[in-house]
Amino acid sequence: RSGWNDRDLERNLKLAMRIKNRIVATDPFEKAGPRRHLNLGHTLGHALERTSRLSHGRAIAWGLCAAAVLSEDVAGFLHANAMQRMLKPFLHRPRSWPSRRALLNALRFDKKRAGSKLHSVLLHDLAKPFVTDSLDAKDWVDAFDHIRGGNRVY
Repeated sequence: RSGWNDRDLERNLKLAMRIKNRIVATDPFEKAGPRRHLNLGHTLGHALERTSRLSHGRAIAWGLCAAAVLSEDVAGFLHANAMQRMLKPFLHRPRSWPSRRALLNALRFDKKRAGSKLHSVLLHDLAKPFVTDSLDAKDWVDAFDHIRGGNRVY
């Protein structure tokens, strides 16, 4: 359990939906930064969704943890461990993990990719996302291996 009661969860989900709707309305075709920022956790999350039996939400939770690790490494994000602790209740393990090769291949087909570059969303700080193309598929898989290997979350 996350420590949130049902009322907290409902209130925060409604707030998140209002914020997301406002951002999407201002940039319906994802041309600017704010709309792209909604993809936090989705780079790895979509690859996990394609290569495992994880639901979209559970795959994105793993992607958010990997983004936190990469944000810490790349931008000095100070809240990576807290973010991972908060997400821990949602980090369900599939019956079997996809291979590194399968994940690398899935990342090669990421819909947010431009040529050979992945558009990754990371965090400078809480509520301060940024988009970078400095990471490649191997960086994401390494961060994921680090997390599921027990060094951070488990």
